[in-house]
Amino acid sequence: MPVRIGIKQIPETMRTSHKFTASKPNYLDIVFYFITLIFCYFFFNQSDLIHTGGSSFTYLNGHIKDFYEVNKDLMGGNNYLPSTYILYAVWNLPLKLLGIVNQATMYVGCVLFWYKLLTTLFLAGTVYFMYKIGGVIGLNKTNSMLLAIIWISSPILFFSQFVFGGCDVFYTFFVLVGLYHYLKKNTRLFILFFGLSFTFKYFPLLIFVPLLLRVEKNPLKILAYSVLSLIPVALEVLFYASSPAFNSGVLGFSALERIYISQISIFPFPNVTIHLFLILWFIICGICYYVVPPAEENKNAFYQTSFYVCLAVSCLTFTLVFWHPQWLLFITPFLAVTTFMNKRIRDFLLFDFLMMIPFVGFTVIFWQMNVDQQMFGHGVFGILGKFDPNFINHFLAPDKAGQMAGLFTLGFVPHTMNVYFTLFSAILILNALFKFPHKGNAWEGNDNLVPVNEYWNYARLRFFGGMAVFIVPALIAFFHTLIKYI
Repeated sequence: MPVRIGIKQIPETMRTSHKFTASKPNYLDIVFYFITLIFCYFFFNQSDLIHTGGSSFTYLNGHIKDFYEVNKDLMGGNNYLPSTYILYAVWNLPLKLLGIVNQATMYVGCVLFWYKLLTTLFLAGTVYFMYKIGGVIGLNKTNSMLLAIIWISSPILFFSQFVFGGCDVFYTFFVLVGLYHYLKKNTRLFILFFGLSFTFKYFPLLIFVPLLLRVEKNPLKILAYSVLSLIPVALEVLFYASSPAFNSGVLGFSALERIYISQISIFPFPNVTIHLFLILWFIICGICYYVVPPAEENKNAFYQTSFYVCLAVSCLTFTLVFWHPQWLLFITPFLAVTTFMNKRIRDFLLFDFLMMIPFVGFTVIFWQMNVDQQMFGHGVFGILGKFDPNFINHFLAPDKAGQMAGLFTLGFVPHTMNVYFTLFSAILILNALFKFPHKGNAWEGNDNLVPVNEYWNYARLRFFGGMAVFIVPALIAFFHTLIKYI
């Protein structure tokens, strides 16, 4: 029987294709999303998660005060504050009790997928709070769910969580919980959850300060709230203050120095410079302090401006501070919400797709034989490949393995890697410029959303096309290596 669509007919055999290109979400979107998720979950991973999850067993073996010293010998050192390792210690307790893993180690085989499950559960919790935020900003249940879907289909989020296998979802979870309470104007819980997020990584501090300055104008209260937010970090630092391995591995981690690298020279002798990130961040903080207090705004303006501040600071951070690919998960909630609020949602969904090209190109060139086809080596292929050590050695050898970098290096473009980084940064800046709140793109609530049928095919391109930018070249590189080996 043919299927009727208006006055036209299409053959029965074309029904599946039509459903996949339909201008609204359907079950085929869900099916292909989860196929992609399962494939990436089991076939890709970078070694950072193995190191992080494995390090936690030192806590389970009773090394509390000397945790960082013991792991310096066993694992080569640790760079995170205790919170991440404590979470994994609790999560890994069943493995310890069952004797599956007994001490800190990088050789865990399929246990890696257990490590990855914890971050996936945190992602599910973060999605729930994204849904709750949708309700706070005035969306109905259906549109709140659509907002959450737009976020979890962000290709950079998907890459960080399921391809790379990072832990950045931990602090992102606490940030979104904190933002939920911020939007509800519950200052105490906003401070508490942001304070907890600081114990995982320091990026949330960069948006906490301008957000606080938006809602609080009393200098003494600003100081008091700032001190309160730093108490969780201070407690962890004080506990390990006498640990040389903690001081060198955590407090001395080089990432903190990166905020000073981008600079303009003002005077050569002695060298006087303006640090670009810091001056622009200070300007954003100053604007947030001196703008109209939220009590004098309408609530929709407060919601939109709050997320725009988060977006602007994040775009500034990942343009002027050198990043690692998994860190970019932090910016994805702000990109997603500001896109969903915008009347030009199709353009920004297309931006997200286009952004994956320089993101992947820069990543696989800069981190060759690390964040590229090598991530197959920590997934199912790597585990099965241990039955043939010669293949693993072949796959890990730079002179034998097919490399993704070769597929992204453009011989006719000088300095290809830097061009990719520049293009990626340009798209971030365009997001910040075009999403600036003004009368033409003011957030007007649930009843003024762009209908989903006007942008859903762009959302499909963004996710499936964006993930194909990484997955397809990775498979080409893998099978190229396999053919050479055979």
